[in-house]
Amino acid sequence: GGAEPLAELDYVSVADSETLAEVEGEVDGVAMLSLAVRFGAVRLIDNVTLGEAR
Repeated sequence: GGAEPLAELDYVSVADSETLAEVEGEVDGVAMLSLAVRFGAVRLIDNVTLGEAR
């Protein structure tokens, strides 16, 4: 059997930084990358701003 993965991705989202509406494809302006990853019993959540202000 195979070993369990070290990390398990809960979710990943790219959203417009002003409206928080999810976006697909190329982003014009600033977007927010949000993700949650599980490492065993620990869940790490982070948000990162992508792009430059208009």
